Amino acid sequence: MLNHQQIQKIINDYSKKIGLNIDDVILRDMPSGFGEPHLEISGGYYHYVICERGSELSRESFLDVDDFI
Repeated sequence: MLNHQQIQKIINDYSKKIGLNIDDVILRDMPSGFGEPHLEISGGYYHYVICERGSELSRESFLDVDDFI
């Protein structure tokens, strides 16, 4: 299972390939509270979570990092 930094590196590599600035593609590891998505890694899953003002609005879970990305 990859950690947050390893996944961010993969995303940065993809971003560079398509001409995006890596500062514009940030994978957060905790909720900001402003509706921005973040990654949680637990129980063998990668969870793509969107929270706003303390309420979880959406959660998608993936076993495979390739499915997450």
